[in-house]
Parts: sequence; C-alpha cells; structure tokens
Amino acid sequence: MGRYNVYYNPKRFGLEPVAEIDYRGNYDFDKRVIWRHAETGLLYTGRDSGCSCPPPFEDYGSLESLDRFVLSEVEDEVRTELKRKHYEWDDPTGFLEKVRAAAIVFIADQEERERALRPLARRVIVGD
Repeated sequence: MGRYNVYYNPKRFGLEPVAEIDYRGNYDFDKRVIWRHAETGLLYTGRDSGCSCPPPFEDYGSLESLDRFVLSEVEDEVRTELKRKHYEWDDPTGFLEKVRAAAIVFIADQEERERALRPLARRVIVGD
C-alpha cells in the first residue's frame, strides 16, 4: 500500500510535492495535490477522494495517471469548493499562494531555457 503511489512515494516518480489541500478532512478525504517534476520542472496535479479505508491516490502509479497543471483550472476548483457548505478544513489561501508561486517559478524557468536555447537555434538556422 503506497509503495508505488505518487502520494506516498513521489520521489520514485521524480516528483516533489508543491502544495496540497484537503476539501473534506476528518474520516473522508478529497485531496488536490500539485507536484513538480524535479528533472523537467513540469507541474503535475491530481485529485482523489474517498473514505479512510483506501489510501489517497491508491490508483495513481505513474506520471501518466496525473494531469498537467493548469493554474486557472485549480483556481476555479478552489472557488467552487469554497462555495460548498461542507468546506471547513485546509487553508485555501495558503494553498493558492504555494500553487501560484510554483507556476511563476515554472514560467521563469521556461523563459530562462528559451533564452539559453536562442543562440543555439540561430546557429542551426543560419548554419554556423
């Protein structure tokens, strides 16, 4: 249980947790987690829910089982969950701050990679 699970063993998949929110808490869970892939910097996300019997993300055993992160979708989800009467657990503000910071770092890293590759691309196009 959890041995090949992205939630309990993210390093096995090259992931590091960025942010997590549990919309339920108590004996049920409804978790949204954001992970950063350590090698590529790509952001992944997953959402899983259930009772206390199965572990969170029990069926998430590969990167392919996760979704690519889209900031606007996660922000919309948080707003929707806040409107539900059952919401009372994790701090949505702290979660969103971490998520937005990770998105900014990812964008900055992408821009830096593109800047570093521009001279190489020019040489290939021009024929140096």
